Amino acid sequence: MYRKILVPTDGSRLSDRAVKEATLLAQAVGAKLVLFHALPPVQQPIYSEGSSVRAGSSQRARKAAAARARRILAAAAKKAEAAGVPASKDYATDVSPHDAIVAAAQKHHCDLIVMASHGRRGLSRFLLGSETQAVLPRARVPVLVVR
Repeated sequence: MYRKILVPTDGSRLSDRAVKEATLLAQAVGAKLVLFHALPPVQQPIYSEGSSVRAGSSQRARKAAAARARRILAAAAKKAEAAGVPASKDYATDVSPHDAIVAAAQKHHCDLIVMASHGRRGLSRFLLGSETQAVLPRARVPVLVVR
């Protein structure tokens, strides 16, 4: 049925539920997981005349963000491995996490995306946004939404 399942995770409890569901599904159908984390680009601070910027501050911020991504992915991989499910890890930087998720599914030849959603409705969904809602119309493969 499914051979490779992309699981975007941000390390939150909700995305941990998606990792758990994807792991159970992968275990049942003999699929592999691709655990993925989308990093926002490091924002350069805007300084006014007369202010100074520390050299290397953006480089340190990028390294710290990459280290956080690796920690999040390692924790998710540990759960998959405990269940006997093979899992690879990847992360990417993109202004739009939903675009990074869709690109990762294509890059890794995944045939399913499993991701979490808060299930917000109405104005809160509009104001807070939802990466899951943005992935749904863009994905070229089925998306399983975990709540």
